[in-house]
Amino acid sequence: MIRVFQHYFSSRKLLLVLSETVLLTSVFMAGGAVQLHPLSLHKVALLNAAGAGLLAAIICQIVLVFQDLYDWRISVSSRERHPRLVAACSISFVLLAALFFYFQLATSNIAFGPPDEELRARTWRFILTIIFAFVSIGVWRSVFHAFFGKWGLTERVLVLGSGELAFSLAREISEHHDCGYEIAGLVPGRNENQKRLRRRDPDVPIIERASDELFDIARDQRVQRVVVALQDRRQALPVEQLLKCRLNGIQIEERELLYERVTGKIAVEALRPSYLIFNEGFRKSPLRVATKRALDVVASFFGLLLSLPIILLTAIAIKLDSRGPVYYAQERVGQEGKSFMLYKFRSMRSDAEAKTGPVWARANDDRITNVGRFIRKVRVDEIPQMWNVLRGEMSFVGPRPERPVFTEELSKEIPYFLERLCVKPGLTGWAQVCYPYGNTRADAIQKLQYDLYYIKNMSIIFDLAVILQTVKVVMLRRGAM
Repeated sequence: MIRVFQHYFSSRKLLLVLSETVLLTSVFMAGGAVQLHPLSLHKVALLNAAGAGLLAAIICQIVLVFQDLYDWRISVSSRERHPRLVAACSISFVLLAALFFYFQLATSNIAFGPPDEELRARTWRFILTIIFAFVSIGVWRSVFHAFFGKWGLTERVLVLGSGELAFSLAREISEHHDCGYEIAGLVPGRNENQKRLRRRDPDVPIIERASDELFDIARDQRVQRVVVALQDRRQALPVEQLLKCRLNGIQIEERELLYERVTGKIAVEALRPSYLIFNEGFRKSPLRVATKRALDVVASFFGLLLSLPIILLTAIAIKLDSRGPVYYAQERVGQEGKSFMLYKFRSMRSDAEAKTGPVWARANDDRITNVGRFIRKVRVDEIPQMWNVLRGEMSFVGPRPERPVFTEELSKEIPYFLERLCVKPGLTGWAQVCYPYGNTRADAIQKLQYDLYYIKNMSIIFDLAVILQTVKVVMLRRGAM
C-alpha cells in the first residue's frame, strides 16, 4: 500500500493504472489517432503528439473507471473483464470520435461534402488505433494478472491473536485481493482454545504454537510484518518477542492501522482511544480549512447556476405530481452539534411522518411519491443542499448530516458517533460513495467507520476523489432508494 496525501492506495492498482497510461499514450502517439494540428504525422512535434496521446489515454481510462475495470475483483475475472472492455471500447470510440472530428474541423479547412483521401485515411487510422488500444489493454490485463497470480509478490503478515479482531482482519485481507498482503497465520494468545477457533473458520490458518515463540514463528513463516490483534493485552503481550522481531527488521503494527489501510475505514467497535490520540491524522491547518471552504463556495455556486434548468423542471414536476411544497426544510445536526435547516426537494407526501414521527426511509417506502422516487434515484432531490453549502452550514464533502433524534439515539448506542461532528456535514462523502443506503444500527456503524477514516485523512485531493466518485455513483444510479 502507498500513502498519497494521507490516503492509502493499492500499489498493484497504481501500477496497473500507470502502466496502462503509458501503454495507451504510446499506442495513440504511434497511431496518430488524435491530432491537434493539421500537420502530417511526420511533422508533428513530439510534445504535441505526447499531449494528444495522453489526453486520449486519460479519456479512455476515465471510461475504464466508470466500467469498474479498476475494481480488482472485476479486473481479475476474464468473464467480467472482457464484456466490460468491449463496452469501454465502444464508449471511448464515441467520445474520441467527437473530439477527433471537432479538432479536424477546427484546425483544417475541411468542407462538408464527400470526404477526401486524407480525411478517409485519418478516419481509418483512428478506428484501427482505438481497436488496437483496447486489444492491447485486454492482453496486458491478462499478462498483468497472470504475473501477480503466479508470483504473488505479497507481503506475508503474521497476526498475534485469534479472537474476533484477528479473524475480521484476516477476512478483510482475503477479500481485498489487491492490498498486497497475505495472512501467514494467526498465533493464539494465552488461554485461547485453538480447536474451537479452528472450527469457527477453517479457512484461516491457526499456528498451534505459543506466543512466547513469536520470533521463531515469524522467522519460520518468512513474514515481513507482525500485527497485534489481541482482544485483551493485559498480561498477554509478549513484549520481549515483539522487540526481538522489531530489532531483526520485522515490522510491528497495531491491528487498527492495517485494518484502516486495507479497508479505507476505521473499526470503531473495538477501537481504543489511544489509537486516535497518538496516531497521525486529524489535521486542521488554517490553510487546509480555507482551501476547503473556497472549494465549497466555487463548487456550490457554479453547481446551483448550472442546475437552474433542472431545478425549474423538478419544481414543476413535484407540483403536478402531489400536493404540498416544492421544497422542505428539515432540522439536521451540523458541526460541533449546532442545528441548521437542511433544504431538499420534497420526495415524500407532505404528511409522510404525521402518524409515525421521525423514521428512516426504507426500501419500497410507500411515503415516496412517483416523482420523488425518480429524483431520489438520480439524486436531484439533493441539489438544494448546495444552498446550505454556500451558506457555510455544510461542506461539499463530509459526513452525512443526521436528524437530532437519530443523532441522540445513535450516540448512545455507538461509540465515537459524536466524533463525526468535528467537521461540517457534507452533501456527499466517503461513506456515501463506499457504502449503500442503510437505515439500521449496523449500517450506521459501517458508515461511521468510513466517516472517521475521512476525518482522519481529510485533504483537498481526497475531497476531489470523493466528488469524482460521486459523479460515477450518480451516473450509474447506485446506492439510492
